[in-house]
Amino acid sequence: MSEISERPSSVLFTLRLWHESLGHGQGEWRGEMKNLVSGETRYFRHWNEIVELLPEMLVDSGGGEGEENRSS
Repeated sequence: MSEISERPSSVLFTLRLWHESLGHGQGEWRGEMKNLVSGETRYFRHWNEIVELLPEMLVDSGGGEGEENRSS
């Protein structure tokens, strides 16, 4: 039962987006997702990466399932 009490009951993330100029009138959106509990920050260039990063960051903070299957 102590394993359950060690996991945070909630995790707070910030999502920062900005438009990056690539020159010649071209640009793309980029982003940063930060877990405010663990301090982990991850960057991305494609929207679908948000969906991939979120579960990984939850496991890293101890808030997700599958933690026991991770190797250190």
